[in-house]
Order: sequence, then C-alpha cells, then structure tokens
Amino acid sequence: MTTDTLTVPRTAVEPRTRTVRWLALAGAAYAVLQAAGDLTIGPFPEGTTSPAALVRYYADNHARVAMGGHLLELSAIFLALFGIAVFARLRTSGGGGLLAVTALAGSAMAALAEGAGGATYSLLGGIGANRALDPVALQAMHANAAEFGTGTGMIVLLLAVFVASSTTHAVPQWLGWPAVVIAVAALPVFPVGFLASMVFLLWCLVAGVTLAVRR
Repeated sequence: MTTDTLTVPRTAVEPRTRTVRWLALAGAAYAVLQAAGDLTIGPFPEGTTSPAALVRYYADNHARVAMGGHLLELSAIFLALFGIAVFARLRTSGGGGLLAVTALAGSAMAALAEGAGGATYSLLGGIGANRALDPVALQAMHANAAEFGTGTGMIVLLLAVFVASSTTHAVPQWLGWPAVVIAVAALPVFPVGFLASMVFLLWCLVAGVTLAVRR
C-alpha cells in the first residue's frame, strides 16, 4: 500500500513533465514557419516605396504576400507555445514565479506582434491587387507591414532566459549569453534590429531543440 501510494504520484507527474519538455520544440517550429513565411513573401519593398510602385508590386505578388502572411500568423501560435514551455520549465526548476511569469509575458507580447504582422501581410495580399483601393492608402498599410517586428516582447523573453541561465539550472548558460546579446542588439538605440530579429529565429530553433532533449 505504501509502495502504491508513493508510485502513483510519480507516474502521474512524469508524463506531464515529458509533455512540457517536448513542448519546447514549438520554438523550432516557430523559427521554421517564420523562415518559410519570409521566403514565400520574398524581397519586400521598403516602407518609403512610392504608391505607383506598390500598385505594380502587389499586382504581381499579392498571392505570395498573402500566403507568407498566413505562415507568419501560424508561427505566432508556436511562439506562444514556446513561451508556455519556458514558463513551465522555469516555474518547476527553481526559476521562481516572477521570472517564469516575465518570460511568459514577453513571449505573449512577441506572439501578439508576430500575429498582427502576419495578419497585416495577409490583408495586404488579399486587397493589394484591388484597383479600387487608393494607392496612398495602400502605401500607408504597406509601411505599417514593412516596420513590424517582435520588438519589446522578444527583448523581455530573452532577458528572462538570460537571468534564468545565470541563477538556475533550468536553462544552460550557453543559451543565456546569446540571448542577452540578441536582446541588447534589438534595442531601438542600435541600428541592427532587423539582424537581431533574424538571429532570434536561429536562437529559437536551437533553444527549442535543446530544451526539448535536455532534462
């Protein structure tokens, strides 16, 4: 009876722990879908592109922009799931409730930004070729899409992971140091924000696989 009492909680907890651990692979899925969305859209005009040039661009590429936008929207779901995996890992590995909630909040902010950005691309792809749309209005919407990014949420998530790697065993330190470098590079005061967002995708791919296979 004593053996059964001790064994049942253990067998009940292990599958949940394993599920949370493999949920981290959502980070790798996010990175892959982001890359697929960007490649599908292809070279994207800058926000300062003239209305006439944008009319021609969307007439030729609206289908690709819409499809890429849908992939980016889907990626946002996996970024949110990755945040949940990081939250659960920090909460159960001595990371502390505040640190875990900070990581969850950062990933939620980043996922919302990615979802909104993807939705904007999808909308542009859907209406960009509509000749009844005012070219000036198209330019305004296009400029909004051209400047979208993960921004503050990405920085908050990365800083939380860095602190966790320095103070707990929940995240290896070799993942924490690149996280803080990317977070600092993504600050608005530095002109390398786009590059930082690209490196963030690589970091999510590596972090997702690492946290999934590492107990």
